[in-house]
Parts: sequence; C-alpha cells; structure tokens
Amino acid sequence: MKFLGRFPIPMSILIIACLAVSLWTVTHYFENTIRPLQEQARRAHIEGEIKAADSLLKRKRYDTAAQEYRFILDAYDNELLKQDKGHLHDAMGLSHFGLSTRQDQEKNLKLAIEDFQEALTYRTSDVSPELYGTTWKHLGRVYENLAIHRKSEDDFATAIDAYQKALSVQQGDTNPEGYATAKAMLGGAYRELYVHSEDKQHTALAFQHYEEALGVLNREEYPEGFGLVLVEIGRTYVALAKYSRPTGNSEKALKEYKKALRLLKSEKFPSQYARVHKYIADAYVMLTQTKPRNRRDEAEHAQRVYRWQRKANEAYKVAQNFGFSDETMVNATKKTSPRSSTMTTDKADDKK
Repeated sequence: MKFLGRFPIPMSILIIACLAVSLWTVTHYFENTIRPLQEQARRAHIEGEIKAADSLLKRKRYDTAAQEYRFILDAYDNELLKQDKGHLHDAMGLSHFGLSTRQDQEKNLKLAIEDFQEALTYRTSDVSPELYGTTWKHLGRVYENLAIHRKSEDDFATAIDAYQKALSVQQGDTNPEGYATAKAMLGGAYRELYVHSEDKQHTALAFQHYEEALGVLNREEYPEGFGLVLVEIGRTYVALAKYSRPTGNSEKALKEYKKALRLLKSEKFPSQYARVHKYIADAYVMLTQTKPRNRRDEAEHAQRVYRWQRKANEAYKVAQNFGFSDETMVNATKKTSPRSSTMTTDKADDKK
C-alpha cells in the first residue's frame, strides 16, 4: 500500500488493475493448461499401473498381480473412476481364482468371491450390463469350484444362480456369444452337480442349456464359441460314462470332441486345440478302463484297449506339443500291451 501511495490515485488504480489481470491470466493459464496437463499425466500414470498389473495377470503371475491391484486401489483411491474400481476388483478376483489352483484353494476362492462382489458395486446392470454379466459369470465359476471342493449342493445352487444373473443381461439376439458362453457355463454347473449327486436330471438340464447355446451361434461367425460348447457336451458325456454306459458315452464324447476340432483349428486357437486333445486322450483312457462284454470278448477287448491306449498317448502328445501340461498326462506314456489284463473301473480313479 505504501508503494501505491507514491502514485496518483488513477495510476494506483491502473497498477492494481494490471496486477489483477496478470493474476487472472496466470490463474487461467494454470487452471486451463497446466492443471489439465498434470491431470492427464497423472491419469496416464494410473492407467500405466493398471496395464502393468493386467500384464501380470495375463502371464499368470497371480500373487504379484493381486498385490499390484490392491496397491493401486489403496494408493489412488480418490483418483480412480468407478469403472477403474470395478475392473480392479474383478481382476483381483481373477488373480485369487488363479491362485486357488496352486495354493490355499478354499481361502483364495473365498477372497475371489469378496473381490467379485465388490466389483458388482461398481458394475451395475443399468450402467454396465456387459461387465455386470461378466462378473456374475466369474462368480459362478468360483462358486462352482468351491462346490466341487466342499462337495456342497448349496454352493452349486449359488453358482447356478450366478450364471442365471449373467443371463439376465445377455440376450441371444443382441449378444449371441456372451449368451452362449453363459448358457454353456450353466450347463457345466449342472454337469458337475450330476457328478456330485449322480442325479441324471442334472445332465438333462445341462444338455438343454448346451442346445440353447448352439441355437444362437452361427458356427462360421463364432467358430470358437460353437466349438467350446461342443467340448462341454463331450465333457458331459464323459461325466455320464463314469456311472453308466462307459463305452457308449465315451464314444459319444469323442464324437463331440472331433466335431469341435473342425472348428478349433490349431493355427487360430492353439490353446483350445491342445485342451481338446487332452480331453480326447482322457476319453480314450476311460475306454481302456471298460470291461469285456463276456469271456469270449476278452482277447478282442484286449486289442481294443491297446488301440485306445495308443490313441490316448498320441492325443496327449499333441496336447503337450501345443503347450498344455497336466499331471495326468505325465503318467499316460505307458503303453498297454494287447495281451495285458483289462483294467477295471474304479470310482476313485474316475474322479481324478
């Protein structure tokens, strides 16, 4: 003020006006140029952190991925968008689900359930119906695995309910692939419930859902989706073979798997191609565990067992060559002699 007192009043007013204009200009420039650039840089940094965590999940580094997702949620909580939080909780659930296949199964499955339920608070059916349906499918998979682990019909019922919630927002005419995936997963849950209960009404429901899934898919437009439903049908025949008509149902499974391979070409879908060969090998192994029809059939059946074992080994090798690894494959390299005694079916072995 003393400084301004040295000048006439009009000059002082002019100086104050100039200072005000300068301050406004600086503030305007900061708010409209500098701050947006800072926010963009910050947003890019957060998105980079999320992508890095997603990369860990994609590479199956589940433990590290889960830790990274938690760090992002804690470190940037106030800066994250709703869609970010939905994605992070869903991805953290997938990380714990992946971990459940390696260690502390029940603990990690329960953590995954918590993560997916939290994701659903951000992925609502009215705002993000597709993501809402996706997370419900993830929840269904977790509850299905928990049901198998705990042998719990209540968990199976919860899994089925989760798949049905996914179907509530995925219609066959607008999203055929999403609808078919949910239908196939629902059928798979009924298949596993049959394995648990041996109640054939569950396989009847499974086949019904598979047919409805195939009904909305064009095999030329959706070869992977169509092929994977055929695979699920094959797996359901294998489940039936464990308890009834092992030869007939195993052969039906092989027929479905071979139809699936016409769609799941190795050059386009290598991982699925490998997985189907693993299932083909499993079906042939199941055939080797069947009994001869009668005493006169023993020699001929021994020859069949030898051929089936050879085909199983060939299929396992294809699966391994395309990157599929499984402990059951390691023990499948033993060749069965055509004169060897017929293996008997054992329920404990069937459930491996």
